[in-house]
Amino acid sequence: MKREKYMDIAKGIAAILVIIGHCNYTNKYMLAWLYTFHMPLFFIINGFFISSSVERYSLKEYTKKKAKSLLIPYLVLSIPTYICSVGIQFLKTKILDYENMIKQFLGILIAWRNSPFNNGMWFILALFIADILIYFILRTVNDNKKIKQNHKPMILFILSLIIFSIGALNTKFVKGFIWNLDIIPICVSFILIGYLLNILNKRYEGVFSNNIIGILMLIFNIIFGYLNYKIAGKTDIYESNLGNGIYYIISAIAGSIFIIYLSKKIKTNKILETIGVHSLTYYALQGTIALPIAKQGMELIICKLCKLNNNFILWLSIIVTSILILEILSIILEKIMPKVFRKV
Repeated sequence: MKREKYMDIAKGIAAILVIIGHCNYTNKYMLAWLYTFHMPLFFIINGFFISSSVERYSLKEYTKKKAKSLLIPYLVLSIPTYICSVGIQFLKTKILDYENMIKQFLGILIAWRNSPFNNGMWFILALFIADILIYFILRTVNDNKKIKQNHKPMILFILSLIIFSIGALNTKFVKGFIWNLDIIPICVSFILIGYLLNILNKRYEGVFSNNIIGILMLIFNIIFGYLNYKIAGKTDIYESNLGNGIYYIISAIAGSIFIIYLSKKIKTNKILETIGVHSLTYYALQGTIALPIAKQGMELIICKLCKLNNNFILWLSIIVTSILILEILSIILEKIMPKVFRKV
């Protein structure tokens, strides 16, 4: 499948937005806005690329491919994440908490959000399970000769809404589970939406580069995101807090389409494209390695050494430094394990 530069740009923007979303100095209103769509965008972008793999591979081949691209990186990236997490905790307390260390290590296998058994990379396992389920859904619908070809996208859209509704309802009662099984329906629904948006993109060339559509999507995102914020505050899949499900899914889809529109308008940008290619590493290591190091370093340099008391400069320097750290780590991982981390 030909690599689309604008989608790499979209992935790059999404990765940067996650870093901004996890930075302590990010404005609370910007934070609330980012959380209306930044994780759904991750799954929607994945849905853009999934059709060729589903059509081309058998279930065994497909599962093997997903294990190589997701499970192996998950295990590899869990090691530095774990070491860094334990190290930061020791630097803060000067105590080795063996019980917590064991829980964090077991968390690599258990991956239970909102508990000590979580290592911050919940989304990779969620994506793996959701992708396997997507395979069954797409093959079941697309291979069914009794369903007319032009009816299949609508059936998949209705199915995505039903699955999202199940997931949204589930968040009212369950706030975390092993391997993030509680939020898998939400992840599946957004991957399906991404798959359908790609069909729309192919069928109506230029639909996502249309200025009117792009601006309308941003307006819808802000309106429905604001309405949801008034109800639930900052929404977050990780916290199982979606607020009003209807407001959430509209703002999430609209915000994601806006980022795709923005990426098409940018057309080409080597920095964003490179970040997009390395986006999985960015998502995985930004919260536990890059941001803590950047925060400590920039606070020391800007606040203590330079005596500057400017939150914007500090915020911007932390974001930029985090990106530099993550890019260095991405290059190192490519050198060490090119078959796993090098994307062509």
